[in-house]
Formats: sequence, C-alpha cells, structure tokens
Amino acid sequence: PYVQAQVIYTVRVLSRVGMGEAHLGSPEAANALVQKLEGDRNGITTRNGVQYRMTEIRYAIFPQKSGPFRIEPVRLEAQIAVGGGRSLLDPFFSPATRTRRFQSEAVELRVRPIPEAFTGKHWLPASHLELEDSWAGKPPRAGVGEAATRTLSLRAEGATVGLLPELGEAAEAVEGLKFYPDQPLLQEEKLRDTLSSLRREKTAVIATRPGTYRLPKIEIPWWNTRTDRMEIVRLPERVLTVVPGTQSTPAEPITPVPESPGGMASKTPVSKSAEPGTAVEPAAVPWPWVALALGSGWLATATAWWLSGRRRERRRIQAEANENPSERRLVAAIENACRENNASTARRAVDAWAEQRWPGSASRGMTELGRRCSGDLRRELEVLERALYTRDGLAVWRCFREFLGREKGGKKVRPRAELEPLYKL
Repeated sequence: PYVQAQVIYTVRVLSRVGMGEAHLGSPEAANALVQKLEGDRNGITTRNGVQYRMTEIRYAIFPQKSGPFRIEPVRLEAQIAVGGGRSLLDPFFSPATRTRRFQSEAVELRVRPIPEAFTGKHWLPASHLELEDSWAGKPPRAGVGEAATRTLSLRAEGATVGLLPELGEAAEAVEGLKFYPDQPLLQEEKLRDTLSSLRREKTAVIATRPGTYRLPKIEIPWWNTRTDRMEIVRLPERVLTVVPGTQSTPAEPITPVPESPGGMASKTPVSKSAEPGTAVEPAAVPWPWVALALGSGWLATATAWWLSGRRRERRRIQAEANENPSERRLVAAIENACRENNASTARRAVDAWAEQRWPGSASRGMTELGRRCSGDLRRELEVLERALYTRDGLAVWRCFREFLGREKGGKKVRPRAELEPLYKL
C-alpha cells in the first residue's frame, strides 16, 4: 500500500468444536490508524472438504509512515469442550472444558511513499472520490447585500476524513464578492468493505454591487488506489447573478442639523454621497444581538402592558370613588366588581366603601372590617382576605346587599337583574 492509504485486514475464526467465553483481540500496528468496519459475518464455510463455523471481522488500517510495516498477530482465548464426555465430579454433568489460546500469523508489508507522479498540493489516496455543490436557488441568484449560500461536498472511499482538503480556497479571490465560510461538517462512516469520509462546507457569498460573477472551477488531484494513478476530480465554474437590492445604494448618514440664529435649520450639507463606481460593503449585522434586543423589547412591552392594565383598573376604581364619594356610587362599584367576578377589584371597592363608612377601618384589612359586619358577609369578606378567585363574586354581592338592607331597617336594596357571571370558578 501507499502511505496513509487504506489496507483492508480480515480476521476469520473457523471452528468445528463448541467454544465458550471467547475473547478475540484487535489487530495492532505501530504508526497506524486502525478502525473496525461494520457488518461482522457469521456462517458456514468449507475448507479442504471440511465444514467449519465461521466468524469474519474486517478492519481498515492506515499506515502513517512509509517503509517496513508489521501487523501484529491477533490473539484468541476461548473455553473449548474436550473429550465430548461429562465430568462425574460436576453435579450438573456439564461438558469438560479447557482454556485454549490461539493467534494468527503476523503480516509484513512494505509501505510505499507518495509517488513522484503525484503533482497535487494535498496527498489524497482513495479508492473513489466525488465532488459536488448545491445552491439555495438554481441558477444561483441574489440581491446586493444578500447572502447566497453555497454548499460544497467532497466524499471519499478508502480515506480518512483528515486527508480531505479544504474546498473553498479556490473561490475566495473573486473581486466584488465576499465569502463567509461556516464550520465544515466532517463525518466518517464505517461500511462493510471500506471507510467512507465526508467533508461538507457551507459558505455565504455576498456581492457588494450588482453584476454577473464567475466562480472559478475547482480541481482536486487525488491518487486512485484501484488504478494506481493520479486523477483529478473537477467542479465546473458557476455563474452567480446579482441584481440591485435595497443595499445597493448606500444611505447617507443622518446627522443633527444645527439651527441658525433665526430659528431656521441650516442648509449646509453635512455629508457627501459615495463616489461613482465605489462598491459599498454591507454592514455586518450582529444577528444574535439583534435577536436578543428584539426579545428583550418584546418582554418589556408585555410587562409594561400588564402593569398599565393594573394601573388603569386602580385608577378606574379610584375615579369612581372620587367623582361621587356618595355611598351609592361606592356600592355600585362593589356590585360591578362582584358581577365581573373580579375579586381584587371588589376588595379595593369594599375598602373604599369602608373607608367612607368607618374611616381608618380599611387600612386594617378585611378581618377588621368583618368584625363590623355579621353573618354571611363576614364569611365572604374573610374569603376575599384569604385568596382571590376562589368564590363566586355574586355570593359576595348578595351578602353585602343583605347587610345594607338590614342596616336600613329591613328594607333590602333593590338589586339589578341577576346575571350569570362570565366565569364560574
């Protein structure tokens, strides 16, 4: 093999007797990468007219130095049934076994250096190589300042991913285009017969002015280990069409214009337009920070809206009490809150009514106010004190109405038509 080229190493265990507790080691070699491939095989094979049970395992070995190369013997340790009889000393009469150790022969190879016939910049031995690209649009088209994403993929068989070269180097010298490569995707897939590697690069291409751009062809020399000669995988040139966009004409900076002594704004120009033919580079947009700022603004707006709603509710209750401080107005506010099943508003309305009826009582809470009342109203006020939205608001209003009726000599306050609450909790 050539240096850094793949060597397929196959281990087969053939058996005509039963084995138990078998342990099979892996091949070892100095200055080499060893990777176990997928798809172990188990079956029956025939050697010299005799059938054997067979287990087959494959490895991909990549020598990293030229010269003599040795793959050490693979070792097997297993329990082997002997004699075919049963031991009388064993209470379960299990077959007699003994530990046996086996090993394969060492494999001696001579690794060849990079051949003189290879003229590429990066040494790449492989059994197969593919190069392709893809764009978000076909044909590629974008506006000035807009990113057109190009994806380059290089797939090799019989090579490690570390040997695959960078793909975007040849295309990063086009005047008028800026290239912003992403982190490459590197993958290795262990197949039955070979190791498959993939390198995928995504690059954002941004044009600073409209026009037609030609991205040069990409050529990657490699050494075909099947044909034992150098080959070149090619990707033809691509044409990128860039149309005028919103960012094609630079906007003049906005600066404050000082006022003249007479109060009129000065007409002295404060900026100059870009020189004709000068390409304007798009400003780098810190997208993560923009997203964070937008999210923070949305959260602040939602919080301010919620707080303003609470402030409006408090102002409404206070306004109802201030516009007409009479007891009738305050009682109406209590009724409205109870019918809306709004416990917090009802509590503030009761506080306002109690403050007018018994100055100083509202500040001491619902418990103190309940002592001045009796019966069901006391219990409902205690419910308001303990928790919000735990009872039907109409129940509070009925008790409050009966309390007012008893205070007026048994005449109940004429209520409005009973309505079902909007929410039943």
